[in-house]
Order: sequence, then C-alpha cells, then structure tokens
Amino acid sequence: MKIIKTLTLTCIISAFISIFALAADGVIYFSDPVCNAGDTVTVEMKIQSDNGSVGDATVLLKYPSDSIVFVEGNDADGGAGTLRIHGVSNGKDTGLATYALKFRTPYAGDFSITLDTYEVYDSDGNAVSISHAGSSLISVAANENASSDSTLSNLEVSPGELTP
Repeated sequence: MKIIKTLTLTCIISAFISIFALAADGVIYFSDPVCNAGDTVTVEMKIQSDNGSVGDATVLLKYPSDSIVFVEGNDADGGAGTLRIHGVSNGKDTGLATYALKFRTPYAGDFSITLDTYEVYDSDGNAVSISHAGSSLISVAANENASSDSTLSNLEVSPGELTP
C-alpha cells in the first residue's frame, strides 16, 4: 500500500513538473523610431518566446489616429486608432516573430503606440505567458525649414474691380 501511495505521489509531481515545463515565457517589445514631420516611419514590434516557439498571436494596439496615420504592416490591419496584428507569418515556429508597422507622421511631437490586449501561443497551441509587454514612442521633429513664428507677416489687397 505504501508503494502505491509513493508511486501515485511521484506520478502527480511528475505531471505538475511537466505542465510547468511546457509553459513558455515571452516578451513583446517595440522600436522607438525618430523621424521628421511628413516622413513615413516603421515601428517594429517583436514577440519573443524564451523557451519555446511562437506559433500564433493576436495583438490589439492603440495609437493616436489624429496625430499619426497607419499605412501598412505585415499581418496587420485596422485604422482609426486601433490595429489588429494576427498570425506570425514572419517567424512562425521560431522563438521570434517580427512585425513591421508603417505610419505617416504629419505632425511634430511624441506619439505612443500601446498594447491593448494580446494572446500568444506556442507551436503546440499552449498559451505563452508574457512577462513584459512594452510600447513604442515615435518622436517626430519639425522640419528644418519650418518657422517657429506663426504670426502674419504681410497682408495685401490685390488690385481689381468688384462688381455686385
């Protein structure tokens, strides 16, 4: 009877250890590009799994659509302030999936792209536990030839005749 209890306890402990060993840990991180107003800039988002491979992912991002404009991205669609990244065509079954997201930057300033929600799975379909979920800061400088003086410098009336 004592042997059966010992074997049962050993099996239970082994099962818990194998379950914990299957769980992968990962991080989501971004580049922080610097550009000039009017440029198109690429933000890289990366999903990295420390002890497994990335099999699938769905990530929702938020960005200020009144300040930057989403142009395109691999495995990405959306607009109006929300992007949906789905799939891992660039890195499936490896430890790193990379997404290139292009934005137009019409205005100067600092603009953040933040994670809203995410689900990441390894190649076996097990959830990847994300230990760090970052964000991106796009720093957009004014053009060199832009004036810092916004006052009216001159106003003239053009010659001509007015008829009712």
